[in-house]
Amino acid sequence: MISASGSSMASAAHRTSALLAAAVLVAAFAFAHGGRVADNLHRLHWEDRSFFRHDAARVHSVADAFTRPGLWPGLYRPLTTNLYYHLGGRLFAHRIEAYHAVNAALVLANGLLLFLLARRLVGAWALAAGALFVSRESHVEVVTNTCEFQVLASVTCSLVAALLFARARRAPPGDRAPLVAASAAAFAAALLCKESAVILPAVLLGYAWLFDDPRRAPAAVAPHAAVAAVWGALFVTVFRAVNERRPTGFGYRPTLDNALTSYAAHLLDFFNPVVLPLDDLAMPPRVIALASSGAAHAGLVALSLAALSLAVLRARLPDWARDPAAALLFGLGWFAVATAPFAAFENRLYMRYSYFGHAGLALCAAALAQGLWRLARRPTAEHPADAPGKAPARPRRTRNFRPAR
Repeated sequence: MISASGSSMASAAHRTSALLAAAVLVAAFAFAHGGRVADNLHRLHWEDRSFFRHDAARVHSVADAFTRPGLWPGLYRPLTTNLYYHLGGRLFAHRIEAYHAVNAALVLANGLLLFLLARRLVGAWALAAGALFVSRESHVEVVTNTCEFQVLASVTCSLVAALLFARARRAPPGDRAPLVAASAAAFAAALLCKESAVILPAVLLGYAWLFDDPRRAPAAVAPHAAVAAVWGALFVTVFRAVNERRPTGFGYRPTLDNALTSYAAHLLDFFNPVVLPLDDLAMPPRVIALASSGAAHAGLVALSLAALSLAVLRARLPDWARDPAAALLFGLGWFAVATAPFAAFENRLYMRYSYFGHAGLALCAAALAQGLWRLARRPTAEHPADAPGKAPARPRRTRNFRPAR
C-alpha cells in the first residue's frame, strides 16, 4: 500500500516532468514551425473568408450550429465548423490572429497529451514521442491553416479519451466507471469534430490487448464501440439529412496498390528530411513518386510481416525487451488504423491526413529508443561464476591492491 506522502511525492514528480516536457515541446515546436507561424499570423486564407461568410449567413445561435448545414458538403462536424466560428465571431470578432494562436496551442496540447499517454508505456522516453509529434514538417497545413482546427480538436478529444481509458484500466474496479464514461464522452466529442476519429476504439483495443488482460480487451472498449455504432447510425439517418444529403465530392479507389501507396506516403512524410524542402504543402511530388514505387510497397509489406512476427514472438522475448516491444506494436497499430480512413481516397494524398497516425509513429520512435537503451544496459555475465546460483567471482589481485585491515 502506498503511503499518502509517497503518493504526494509521486504526483509532484509527475507534475514537474510534465512542466519540463511542456518546455521541451515549446522549443521543438518553435524550432520546426516558429518561423512559418510568425509569417502566417496575420494571413487570411480563402477558407477563413468562406467560414466567416457562412457563420454570418447561416449560424445565429448555438442551436443553429447543430441543426444548420455546415460549409463542407455531406459532412457533419458541428463542433469544429459551425460552433467554432460562431463562438470565434462573438469572442474575438473573427480576428485571424486568434484562430492561428488556437491552432498553435492545440498542436502543443496534443504533444503534451501524447507525452502523458506515452509516459505510462515508455517512461522518460515519452519526451521523445511528444517532441517528435510537434515538430513534423509534414504538419505544415495543420499548423498554419485555421480550418484544420477540425483535425486538431478531433485529435485533442481522442487523446483525452485514450488517456482516460488508460487511467481507467489501471484504476481499482470501483473507480473505473467515471473514467470510462468521461473517456466515451471525449470520444463522442471527437466524432463531432471530424469523422475520422471513428477508428479510436481500434486504438484502445490495441492498448487493452497489449497492456492489460487480452481476454477482457473487447469488453473494455465496448462503451466506445457503442458510441461509434450510435454515431454511425445517426450519421446515416440524421446528420446527413442536416447537411441535405449532399455528396462529399470525395473519389475512392479501394485497390491494394492505392492503399500501399497511401500508407507508404504517410509513413515517409513522418521523416523531415524526406519532405524538405516543402515545394508542395499538400504532398511533395517526390514523396508521392517514392511512395508509389515497388520498393516502397515491398518495404511496407516487409514491415507489416516483421510487426506480425514480433506480436507472435513477444512472449518469448527477454524481460528487458517486452515493454519496448509492446509499445512499438501499439504505435504501429495506431498508425495503421489512424491512416485507414484515408487509404482508399483517390487523388487526395495530403500530408495533413498523416497527423493522427504520426502520433503512433512518434510512440514507435520512443519505444525503439527505449529498447536500444535497455539493450545497451542489459545485465551480462562477465564470469562463469556470475551465473545465477553461484557465488560472485572474487576481485582479481593487482599491484595496487591493499586488503582491508
